Amino acid sequence: MFKSVIKTAFLVGAAHLALASSSATAAVFWAVESGGSATSNADRSVLDVDSGANSFDIYFDTEGDTSNGWDLDFTVAGSGTVSNVTGAFVDPADGVVRPNGGYTQIGGNPRGEQGSEVLIMSLDFLLEAGSSVTLSGSYTDVNFRDAAVPDTLLVQTPAVPLPAAAWLFGSALLGLVGFNRNRQLN
Repeated sequence: MFKSVIKTAFLVGAAHLALASSSATAAVFWAVESGGSATSNADRSVLDVDSGANSFDIYFDTEGDTSNGWDLDFTVAGSGTVSNVTGAFVDPADGVVRPNGGYTQIGGNPRGEQGSEVLIMSLDFLLEAGSSVTLSGSYTDVNFRDAAVPDTLLVQTPAVPLPAAAWLFGSALLGLVGFNRNRQLN
C-alpha cells in the first residue's frame, strides 16, 4: 500500500514537471505606463492603474527567439474598452474590435530582433473599477511556426473598497435593531 502511494506521488510529480517544462514559451509580453521605458514596470508584472481613461505600451521580449508577426487578442474582464492600437509594427487595417470591449491585433515583424525588449504597440483603454485587460493569442517564431502566447494579465484596476462610513452605518444600524429588540423583550 505504502509503495503504491509513493509510486503514485512520484508519477504525479513527474507529470507536473513534464507539463511545466512543455508549456514554456519563448515569447513574453508585458505592459508599462504609456510613454515609459521597459523598466518603468517590472518585466512580466501586472500594471495597476486607476479606473478611467489610460494608455499603456506593450513590450515584447523574444528571449532567444525571433518574432515574425503575431495575432493578439486583448480581452476586457469587467467593464471597459480597448482602442487606438498604434505602433511601428501595427497596421491599423489589421485591428478588429471585439464585442466585449476587447480588441484583436495582427502585427508585423519587430525588426527580427532576438532576445531583446521591443516596444510593439501602444493602447488606450477605458476601464471601470475592478476590471482588467488580458492578452492572449499566438506569434510566429523564427521557423515560421505558430506558437501560443499564454494568457497574460497586463493591466488591472483595483476594486473600489466599501467606505468606512458604510461599515460604521451598518454597525450602528445593527446596534439600534438590537437595542430595539432588547427593549421589546423587557
